[in-house]
Parts: sequence; C-alpha cells; structure tokens
Amino acid sequence: MNDLLFVYGTLRRAVGAPAHELFREHASFVDEAIIQGCLYDLGNFPGLVLSDRLTDKVQGEVYRLFTPKPTLDLLDQYEGAHGGTKPWPAQYQRLQHTVAGRQHGRLVAWVYTYALAVKEEQRVVGGDYAVHLRGKPNYRPPSIDRRS
Repeated sequence: MNDLLFVYGTLRRAVGAPAHELFREHASFVDEAIIQGCLYDLGNFPGLVLSDRLTDKVQGEVYRLFTPKPTLDLLDQYEGAHGGTKPWPAQYQRLQHTVAGRQHGRLVAWVYTYALAVKEEQRVVGGDYAVHLRGKPNYRPPSIDRRS
C-alpha cells in the first residue's frame, strides 16, 4: 500500500489545526508540494477539486505514514470518505494522484478530493489554505476523533 499522503487543509502543519497532531505520532514530513486543482473554502475546512488547467494549483504537504492502513482508515472517518458504504453521499473520496514535491519532484500520494458541489465564490484564490486563513481571524478548525 502506498504510504504517502498529500494534505492541503486542516491536516497541514502550516495551518496549525488540532488534526495535524495526528502526524506527530503516525507520520513524518516528506516535502512541500503542489497538486493541479482548485481549492474551495467550505466553512471550517477546505475542499480540493482536481483540474485539467495547468494554472490551477493547490499548495500542500506530503507525509509518509508509518502505518498506512489504520491511519488512512482514521482519516477516512475524519474526511467523511466512506466509499459508498453509507446511504448518504461521501464528502470526500480518497485516491492516488501525482503531486509535484519541492525537493523530491513527482510523487504519487493519497489525496482526499471533495466529492460534492462547490460554488465559484467559495474558491480560495492562490490555492493555499494557510494563507487564506490569515484573513479569517475567528476560524475554529475541526478536531480529529481518535477513538476507533
């Protein structure tokens, strides 16, 4: 199983959300990276939609998961990615995609993409959620439930 994960929102160390604490125990930082896509502000978290346009870029980080399967299972719950096993639509889907690492070049990593509809006015200009949050001083990031 692929042990690389690309994160672009509340799991990034640059964002400083409680969910990032998971990576202190379960992963190690590999590289800063970008992915071809559009980022949307969905309230307390962002959503990534992949794009074919070369100018659409989202900033993120790549981590190596120490135990990929259990860590991804936990993150699937956090992200609302259930692979069609529930009677409601999944918020995110987890898939493998190529990202461009700053130090390591092209890497194939797991990434969570947003699966529901977005509005253009929700788009994060510049594709960097950490920078975007500087304009939201009352932002309260979600936490991750480790009881599973």
